[in-house]
Amino acid sequence: MDLKFKRKNKTLIILIAGEIDHHSSKELRSKTESTLEQMGGRNIIFGFQEVTFMDSAGIGVMIGILHQLNA
Repeated sequence: MDLKFKRKNKTLIILIAGEIDHHSSKELRSKTESTLEQMGGRNIIFGFQEVTFMDSAGIGVMIGILHQLNA
């Protein structure tokens, strides 16, 4: 999995390439959370154009980040 982070105002844009599975989902979660914390952002856009596979662990990451942003 390859991650590219961009920032536009208070929106974090994450471009993801490759597979999001139980192996890579921990990396996606930790890097997303730390980047959001550093920038103080409240909005996020995920670019899934280059994602070739995503399992339930990847979906869990998306739901977890949504709950974090809504808290």
